[in-house]
Amino acid sequence: MDTTVKLNLLLIVLVGAICGFIIKETLAGSKFQDEGVYVSASDAAGAVRKFAQKTYGQDGFAIRPDADDGAYALLSLADSTAAATAQQAASPIIAESRIFIAKPDGSEPAANTRSAPKDPWPPLPQGFSSALTNDYMVYREQLPIDKKLQEYLENIHGNFVLDILPFSVFSDFKRIFVMMFRSRDKYSGFTHMPQWSAATTDIRKGAVYIIESKTFKSDFVHELSHIYYDGFFKPLLCPLWLSEGFAVRMQMAAQTPEQRTWYDSELARFQNGRYIKFNEFTGAQDLSPYGGNDAITWYAQAYSVVDYLLKHKTRDEFYQFSKNLKDGQPLERALYRAYGMPFNTVKALEYAWQDYLQRYVPRKPQYSAGGDNGGAGRRQ
Repeated sequence: MDTTVKLNLLLIVLVGAICGFIIKETLAGSKFQDEGVYVSASDAAGAVRKFAQKTYGQDGFAIRPDADDGAYALLSLADSTAAATAQQAASPIIAESRIFIAKPDGSEPAANTRSAPKDPWPPLPQGFSSALTNDYMVYREQLPIDKKLQEYLENIHGNFVLDILPFSVFSDFKRIFVMMFRSRDKYSGFTHMPQWSAATTDIRKGAVYIIESKTFKSDFVHELSHIYYDGFFKPLLCPLWLSEGFAVRMQMAAQTPEQRTWYDSELARFQNGRYIKFNEFTGAQDLSPYGGNDAITWYAQAYSVVDYLLKHKTRDEFYQFSKNLKDGQPLERALYRAYGMPFNTVKALEYAWQDYLQRYVPRKPQYSAGGDNGGAGRRQ
């Protein structure tokens, strides 16, 4: 047998082995992680989820350390008046309302956004520049939108959608509308949001309205979470505690260690049994009954419970829990069908979360008792 024939036979064997491997991987790819959720081998979403699992592991969303890509030079409030009023406090509270429609003509926001039609971009206001990128339509007050800023925003978006692929893969948004304000008065006048607000989201339209500040990146990630995670539930509305808990978890992944210290005193409080009881906590439709420190406690508790649900098992259960809610199942049934026993009631979730904090989470220093009266009396 001459050399040419041998080489041809070797090539045939090699091609056959490669084809066999591809077929095996395709057939094996019908299962999303280890249990619970099955998709067909031809389902592109399943392939994306499998890629995400192999790449980012099974311990929860946004587990990759956030790369310090450096703050964009102009992403800070330059004038002294705006800088004095900018929200710089290390707090997750940036917007009460996830559902919001801004009216460029100055009229009041629409109350029922879920039935509102999907409009094109609003007219460009005077004093704003605009730019169209791969993932955004950006309006920016006062300053131009140069290539460096566009790349900065694209990098945030690219990393974010990879972190939450099981949800973002179903998004129907081709581009996110981002309106960047450099003055609080302009932001509040356009969005009708209160003076303490730094950002807000219109989930229906895929729009983010945000003030440029030192916390821009983490605030922006919080709002993107509402766009993509809450958008997964359409036309239903994600429970408020789950929506905000997931958004704060993603937000904290984008923060520096110093910016995360706001949670330490709240964790100490939770570990000492002082928290919002779960029937009230999970039933909240808005945060209007909460004020001052109570609102911060509510956000911290939402983050802590969602963090626990993601760490209790793998991302499969959390995805299935979210999907059960999307399919219209009541909270307790959705929880039980995703996590099994003992998660058959809200009270059981409360006990399990407390047991986790007591047994597995390092205790924080005792909080100061002087802060107990700062809110509306809802801290337990």
